[in-house]
Amino acid sequence: MGCCNFQPLNCPDYPVKFLSVNNYSTYYAPVELYLRIKKIVMSDYLQNPYLKQVLSTLGIPLPSPEILVRNEKPINYNELQHKVAVIGSVNEQGEWYKGVVQSLDKHVKLEYYAEAIDILILDATAAQSIDDLEKIYSFGNANIRKVRKNGRILVLSNADGETAEARVASKALVGFVKSLAKEAGGKGIIVNGLNLPAVSDLVGDATVDLAWPLIHFFISDRGVFITGQYLSCTSGIEGVAYQESGNLEGKWALVTGAARGIGADTARAIVREGAKVIVLDVVQAAESLEAVAKEIGGVALPVDITSADAETQVRKILKENNAQLDILVNNAGIIRDKTLAKMTADQWRSVLNVNLKSVIRFTDALLEEGLADQASVIGLSSIAGIAGNMGQTNYAASKAGLITYLQGVAASQKSRGITANAIAPGFIETPMTENLPFFVKEGGRRLSALKQGGLPIDIAQAITFLAGPGGRFISGQVLRVCGGSFLGA
Repeated sequence: MGCCNFQPLNCPDYPVKFLSVNNYSTYYAPVELYLRIKKIVMSDYLQNPYLKQVLSTLGIPLPSPEILVRNEKPINYNELQHKVAVIGSVNEQGEWYKGVVQSLDKHVKLEYYAEAIDILILDATAAQSIDDLEKIYSFGNANIRKVRKNGRILVLSNADGETAEARVASKALVGFVKSLAKEAGGKGIIVNGLNLPAVSDLVGDATVDLAWPLIHFFISDRGVFITGQYLSCTSGIEGVAYQESGNLEGKWALVTGAARGIGADTARAIVREGAKVIVLDVVQAAESLEAVAKEIGGVALPVDITSADAETQVRKILKENNAQLDILVNNAGIIRDKTLAKMTADQWRSVLNVNLKSVIRFTDALLEEGLADQASVIGLSSIAGIAGNMGQTNYAASKAGLITYLQGVAASQKSRGITANAIAPGFIETPMTENLPFFVKEGGRRLSALKQGGLPIDIAQAITFLAGPGGRFISGQVLRVCGGSFLGA
């Protein structure tokens, strides 16, 4: 396989383990992904293999964040068949446990006494008391050292316990997951939790088996920069089904701010799953926008999101294609950073207008006409909207307001089967962050469980997940893609 098309990840100038899926197989990635990640590794001195070799020769100890394994191929729910999974439960007669075991048995190498583990699942969905959690401790304690680097740990619980103590036990696991993520992050191990509804509450066709896309995302090599998160899941949306690939086939998506960066990567990721994408950005970025549209076979719409006729132009494209919008990704945004004392009124207004007011107006208009039933609405917030940030009172206010707006959409549009969620990125390695002062950049990278920055593709993968079958169990939530950042945790 020639390097002109694909780059084997055990190439001479790169450590063999770099994108090894596990200890006994080799993964091939598109050369573009290889070069992007190599560039990040070379710019992050703690991951630079040459510097590490020099320091090792000199006997200088240096903490080294584990390089994360990423899978950028189209989703295939059978892609984990080479992975070793182990599951332990509070009650092996529980409905969720039996259903999850059935799904795992079809899609992974399910074992019970493995010495090396890729996926560790701790099932507490049947926990009825605080004492029941000791079984989770015991099973985790016995197996945590066996989890391989870049492994996955997923904790399952049931928020709708019949007693107050059962509900307290479920909530206690939030602290457990967040702490374990910080303990395991240095090895690239991802730890997350899902608060599941009672099986009896699942709606219509939403069965335990159809929850596999939800579970798959959190144990696969896709949500690699999401750790220490505990999401509350809905009972599902009636009529949802999934197939092994092409989950977004026949769907139409709109991505704003798509001329470059996270928006462009998101458009590419959605297209890989079979959808048709309208990419929107300001007129000044028309050339880049047209290039993205041509690359993905999409439709370019150069228009300012703050324009009063932006939604009209979207509807025109949909009408011409006899389509409705199934996925709306509000990614467009700006920053005008200043401390409050130095911030001008124009800097305040412009950020609130672009990042919040225009998003509300634009989304509300498409909810009235343009968005299909069962659609997914996804907005890019930020951990600044959760924890605040020095010099970003305007930006943080806009991103905090966006979270509340999307939670309102989730509640008001539930009868239409429309889900609405926010994604809160942490420190993401982009051309903009490359120019940050050294200590600011280092703080952004190291103040997380994984001790490194994320990539734009990490945000794109999270958006694609929320837009697909697995995301039908998530609504009104904030999914932090921050590597387990300590900020606002």
